[in-house]
Amino acid sequence: MLKCENISSRKTFVGGMMKAAYFLQGDRAGTLVFVMVPKDNTTATAIAKHLKPYLEWVMPHANLRTVYIIEAKHYYQCDVVMKVGSRAFKKVILLV
Repeated sequence: MLKCENISSRKTFVGGMMKAAYFLQGDRAGTLVFVMVPKDNTTATAIAKHLKPYLEWVMPHANLRTVYIIEAKHYYQCDVVMKVGSRAFKKVILLV
């Protein structure tokens, strides 16, 4: 699941993660990737730290095991989208 956010609200990120966890139950498993545009008051690092306890809480109840956060400027450049899981992707993501 890939989610792009232009909003700096931490609630938006928690809500997106809870929605992913809801859909990743039973035989469904996956990874959530947030592509975000950082704002003056919200950085990718701050969001990753904020989401960590929520991910730990939801892990026993869903098959969401990995949440990545990547800044939009790294994810797509010159109309080229970075391949999720590539070496370049792994260099710039933040793992929750």
